[in-house]
Amino acid sequence: MANGCDSTHYDTVSLAPSTTATVAVSGCDSAQANSNWYFTSTTFNDTVFGGASNGCDSITTFNVTVNQSVVTTSTSAFLQSCRCRH
Repeated sequence: MANGCDSTHYDTVSLAPSTTATVAVSGCDSAQANSNWYFTSTTFNDTVFGGASNGCDSITTFNVTVNQSVVTTSTSAFLQSCRCRH
């Protein structure tokens, strides 16, 4: 302190941005994303705290599309005719 005055101190704060990514996953009847199996379409985020190369959080958006297979059943009847002698 000079002349009875308070001193002033300045700090500079820099904020680094988080990294983000989007992953599209698709499958027929089921799909695996982020070590989990999904049987319906969904979207979710996964955050890895401090996982980016700059030490910030890494946020991944998963777009999971599950296409249901179509099952078609066809039944055919075979008819045999026979003539009998009396």
